Amino acid sequence: MCTIMESTNDEARAEVLRTISDEVLGIESFEPAGMPSAGFRTVSVRELRRALDAAYEAGLFVGRAAGYSPF
Repeated sequence: MCTIMESTNDEARAEVLRTISDEVLGIESFEPAGMPSAGFRTVSVRELRRALDAAYEAGLFVGRAAGYSPF
């Protein structure tokens, strides 16, 4: 069963991931684009690192905003 809050959180998470993928990797959509091979893309290690860093930072921001502290 999916509550409104879970749905909102999923939508917010998806939006953050779409933003990171678009701005860092140049991937505008997660939707398949016709041919199976159109869904694949070569990504440099540098781009991958930047995308992972952005996702990590977004997670830290959300955690801090929620008042989470690991210590």
